[in-house]
Amino acid sequence: MGDGDLYLAALLGAWLGWSGALTAIFLSYFVAAAILSVLLILRKVKAGQYVPFGPALAAGGLITLFCGPQLIAWYVGRFWL
Repeated sequence: MGDGDLYLAALLGAWLGWSGALTAIFLSYFVAAAILSVLLILRKVKAGQYVPFGPALAAGGLITLFCGPQLIAWYVGRFWL
């Protein structure tokens, strides 16, 4: 994560609240992993190459904005109860 990603994460925290920001960051790692797995399989990127994290962070923020409370309720009901 670079400095721009930290600013974007801070913006998401101000916009979504602390629980929404944690959810967005958590989801963004999954989005980035899925996209990078496909790109590695298709040989569009090489191992060790730098890839921007901002688009995945923005996607995690949008998913959290529209589905955040449902995802948190599902996660808590599935793994904590």
